[in-house]
Amino acid sequence: MSNYIIIGGDGKEYGPVTAEEVAGWVSSGRANGDTRIKAETDSGWTRLSDVPELTTVLTSSFQESTSRSIPTTSSYAAHDIPPLPPDIESRDHDAWGAGCLNRGATVYQTLFGPSTGMIAAFFGILIAVIIAMITAQIILLLIPLVGILIAIALRLVVSLSLIPLYAGPTFFFINAIRNQPARIGLLFAGYSRAFGQCILFGIVQSLIIMVSMIPGFAIAFFSVGWPFAVFFIDIYQAIFLGGPSPSFPEFTLLNIIGFLGGLLIACLPVIYLSTCWAFSLPLVVDRKMNFWSAMELSRKVVNKHWFMVFLFSLVVGVIASSGAVVCGIGLLFTVPLGIAMYAAAYVHLFDER
Repeated sequence: MSNYIIIGGDGKEYGPVTAEEVAGWVSSGRANGDTRIKAETDSGWTRLSDVPELTTVLTSSFQESTSRSIPTTSSYAAHDIPPLPPDIESRDHDAWGAGCLNRGATVYQTLFGPSTGMIAAFFGILIAVIIAMITAQIILLLIPLVGILIAIALRLVVSLSLIPLYAGPTFFFINAIRNQPARIGLLFAGYSRAFGQCILFGIVQSLIIMVSMIPGFAIAFFSVGWPFAVFFIDIYQAIFLGGPSPSFPEFTLLNIIGFLGGLLIACLPVIYLSTCWAFSLPLVVDRKMNFWSAMELSRKVVNKHWFMVFLFSLVVGVIASSGAVVCGIGLLFTVPLGIAMYAAAYVHLFDER
């Protein structure tokens, strides 16, 4: 038998080791079918499950993790708070190399019926809330001034109250990936486990992102908006103060570059911060963390490989939204698939391996 070298979850190479030792690592959870491996004499890497010699020595723990039969037992109960690994801020991660896309797809296929029902309930709630909000705002807008203020306040309150709901589908799949019972009732876990912290997370994240966009919008405004402001001032002076007739503002290439550059500068912090805080809400609900601690932990972990996490999130987002092309009905199937992949990445990043 050949000796092998594998790449561990920390990104380091281990070996050479025998096939029996590799099987022992699979049994203990240190390796799985997506672990990168190569024979000692080879130059290229491959997946552990693609090595013919190892298919006969993989233990039942590996077979269970890749089968469609998801057990309902775990080292802690579904209502418990799983401990964070002690080396969570120092260890490495690789959402691609760990096979999170495949793992999420497998769990989704296994729980196709419950996950479809869960996401249908999720969309049903959102649609019902939107219809109720539109109806209420139409009625309130008939009341001068006071009705407008109430409509704005109502919209803000409803938007914030929905934030815990957004955590529900992810928590559903997190439990499934941990081999815990995944019930449709977990859709409301954000309300029962961390309602206040979810709301605070939504407020603080939105405020920070909006403030970070101000410089970019300021540049865009002064590049294009300022000439218009001067134009309207000249109109006012011409009409009421007898000033000269105003001329319509002319825009140069510099104005256009400034406008587009300002929009880009406004978007960059949104992309960066949204990626850094991508796992904050699951941490708040799953670990019942303080919202700021969750945001900081998510940022520290993601920043180890920010660009790779961004690409992973982008791919998952494309997969989740692809169902919109089928008259929107496809979202019932692609959205839970994307969320399952995202949940698999969360478990890889923040659970014991």
